[in-house]
Amino acid sequence: MTPQAGISPRRTFLGWRRPLPESVCRFLLDGLDGPLLDLSPLLVIVPTRGAGRRLREALVRAAAGRGAGLLPPAIETPAYLIDPGRHGIDCLCAAAELAHWAAVARKLPTPSYPALFPSQPEAKNFGWALTIGRLLRDLKSALVEGGHTVASAMAAAADRLREPELWRELAAIEQLYLQAVAAAGAADPAAARLALGQRPRLPAKVRRLVVAAVPDPLPLAVAAMARLSLPVDILIHAPAEESAGFDPWGRPLPSRWNSGAIDLSAPAAEVVAADDPAGQAQAVVAALAGAGDQAAAVCVADPELVPQLLATLADAGIDAYDPAGTPVSRHGVVLLLRLFRDLVESGSGRHLALFCRHGDALAWLADHAGCSGAALLQALDERMGEILPERMEDLFEHPGGNPALRRALAGLGDLLHRFRRQSLPEAVEELLTTVYGNRRIDDDDAGHLFRQSAGQLRTLLDECSRLHDFTLDRQDLFDLLLERLADATIYPAHDPASLEVGGWLENAWQDAPVLVIAGMNEGRVPARLRHSPFLPDSLAGSIGLRDEAFIAARDGLLLAAAVNERRHGGGAIVLTFGRRSLRGEPLLPSRLLFRCPDEELAGRAARLFASPAPPPPAPARTTPFPLTLPAGPYQPPERMSVTALGEYLDCPFRFYLRRVLGMERLDASKTELDALDFGTLAHAALEDMGREERIWSCADPGPIAAFLEDRLRVHVGGRFGKRLPAVVAWQMDTLRRRLTAAARLQAQLAADGWEILAIEEKGELRLDCLTVVGRIDRIDRHRRSGSLRIIDYKTGDRAKEPLTAHLGRAAGQTPTYAVTEVDGREKAWLDLQLPLYLHMLAAKGATGANTELAYWVLPKAISESGLQVWEGLTDGLLASALACARGVVRDIAAGVFWPPAPSPRHDDFAELFSGPAESCFRIPDWFRTRGQP
Repeated sequence: MTPQAGISPRRTFLGWRRPLPESVCRFLLDGLDGPLLDLSPLLVIVPTRGAGRRLREALVRAAAGRGAGLLPPAIETPAYLIDPGRHGIDCLCAAAELAHWAAVARKLPTPSYPALFPSQPEAKNFGWALTIGRLLRDLKSALVEGGHTVASAMAAAADRLREPELWRELAAIEQLYLQAVAAAGAADPAAARLALGQRPRLPAKVRRLVVAAVPDPLPLAVAAMARLSLPVDILIHAPAEESAGFDPWGRPLPSRWNSGAIDLSAPAAEVVAADDPAGQAQAVVAALAGAGDQAAAVCVADPELVPQLLATLADAGIDAYDPAGTPVSRHGVVLLLRLFRDLVESGSGRHLALFCRHGDALAWLADHAGCSGAALLQALDERMGEILPERMEDLFEHPGGNPALRRALAGLGDLLHRFRRQSLPEAVEELLTTVYGNRRIDDDDAGHLFRQSAGQLRTLLDECSRLHDFTLDRQDLFDLLLERLADATIYPAHDPASLEVGGWLENAWQDAPVLVIAGMNEGRVPARLRHSPFLPDSLAGSIGLRDEAFIAARDGLLLAAAVNERRHGGGAIVLTFGRRSLRGEPLLPSRLLFRCPDEELAGRAARLFASPAPPPPAPARTTPFPLTLPAGPYQPPERMSVTALGEYLDCPFRFYLRRVLGMERLDASKTELDALDFGTLAHAALEDMGREERIWSCADPGPIAAFLEDRLRVHVGGRFGKRLPAVVAWQMDTLRRRLTAAARLQAQLAADGWEILAIEEKGELRLDCLTVVGRIDRIDRHRRSGSLRIIDYKTGDRAKEPLTAHLGRAAGQTPTYAVTEVDGREKAWLDLQLPLYLHMLAAKGATGANTELAYWVLPKAISESGLQVWEGLTDGLLASALACARGVVRDIAAGVFWPPAPSPRHDDFAELFSGPAESCFRIPDWFRTRGQP
């Protein structure tokens, strides 16, 4: 927006020989003397709030140096001049503004706006309307910075609009919005800002305006200043010989500041390349250490670096803070609200689990349930793994037998019930009172941020509670509340002596002799402007908005000023840039780093694009804290399942974790049946078949398949209820096809003369001091020959033969009792299940001269279904299996659980092994004496 004639500002060039805060102080105090320095008739405009804070500090120091008192000036940023709230103008609050835009968007006959909506929305719900409303509001706000409405911008750029029809539609929607606001008897904030640009207001006591080194004031603020009938001084942070490079309002001209060399030569300047954000943070710490006794300041041009930098500074013992604050949306209270909103909106089991995993929600639920948070989560995860609830109602209806989980779910269900019956402010207050009612808020940083978040939330709830003119339900208001919270900021408490990590625009106001600027990458410096998706850069510049050419000129000026100020003052500036972002995306150095004489460009480019020094080798993975194993005494078990012996052979240490300590891996993100679930359901249906002679004796597979399908349906319904999760329904179809193949096999066995003698037959075998127990899936007998067949059902993805499942390659760590010989080759026992089943039956006198061992396999490939009989099983192998079992039992009884297997076949504890087991676990003495690690 071009300023109107009415006043001619006076420009003063401050030069680069003194720090900017000192130069501005000198100008403001020039001509003042005596015991009281009265600057109260002045309004000083500075670029940022941080600049205003430093100017106040500099004025106080200057007054103290003179031994005088000080009546300070009003110090504001350019936005003050066009801020309706600061001038007592009553406008729509931000929530109402968004609500009006969303209401207009929701009522739009979208087919009548084909340029804006080339494809029609599937559902014009409030969430969609809020998204469209936000886009339209942001466009209007961007245009207001240049003194435009949508209509006036369209008129100003009529010959440059690529999509005039789109802009006509946008202008029409703008009118609908303004009419809606007027009908509500309210004032539009954007219109009020435009009015202030035309008719600025200042407090009556202000007699003079000083614009102190503001290189990029909002165009509308410039228009307001041009209409003031009082003296205006423009202070420019540059020497007088650069006067031709600035407009009358102190703004740098691209024709000057987008070209020309910036002297980055040593010793005043240093450019440091780093591979990633962590490397840049380390470079900043090194630069601060290299400053020695000189004061140093830090600015960051890339906000993405700030969290990493603060953490690295803290690790180096440097207390630092970000004056820009943290979005309140990152605070736990807001995350709790967002998770609860998602739970209410979706009603899904997944969102219920996510809500319960929020630390504060878990603490409340565990307290309500009368158990620990860990115990409650374990119970919840186990129950969810059992029934895989798609809806939270599935959990409420089938909470399982754990009493703590039942109490927790009842409490959550009651909270949801109350929430649905209240207005949003009442419901949110009820939610937070319930969850945080017993929480102690300390006077630490966390408590400080909690109180700020709660205060912001209360203010925004008050905004939402006043939206009586909109037909918004509670969920709509909830979405609006969270949208507003996304714009709010909280500020951590900090020690005044802490190091401030300022933004890029703060660097001009840093008076420390050593300045470190991180994040000097293209796209960060110069910054990319994002006015609106509807407002490309070329169009923005043509209607008086700041464009990328202007921003590049501004940033060129800021860097030149920072470098030259240190060069004149004997200080130094360190500039760091990264080659990769936090997400691993490639980055380029800022174009400003290439602003050098032509003859130096090749060398500069070679240095900036040189391969970085190889990073130091990554430290070996370590465990944050080793797990402490019980010191003892170890009490050997009296009974052990036959499958546990195979686990011991696989890895004695993991056997100890699972079978002695009772540890197990729990998949909290489980969304479908795992192999164990799959096998359990298949076994249950096959077991039912084995109890019905009229079914298993049938030589026709049809009735057998129908029976198995019916029993599968019964077992699945008993576990999941009538409404199956979609993925479970799909898996059940897969299992149904496997059982159909099993029906064909059973019919063939019946036709061949095999009958079922027993199912789920219990057996046990006393081996020294321990009893091995097992449950045999099925025992068949041939009607004519009397031969027996011990069968174990296997439902894994792949069909496996009994021989290869039980015996494998011997390794150096294999105990001698597990080594045997098969066909002249050395083998090691991996599993003892089928041979020990045979020994258990023999102990009961239930075996005959011809007893076979077999797997009934039901793999993923239906064509591979069938009976896998152990061919070549000899008495020697059976004796070897029994000897191996005795060896395992002796070691278990003696507490020999070391060393761990280097590569077990089945590892549910891989996450616990971040390195050698000795570094991940605190090994008790009895482990060392018995296992000899």
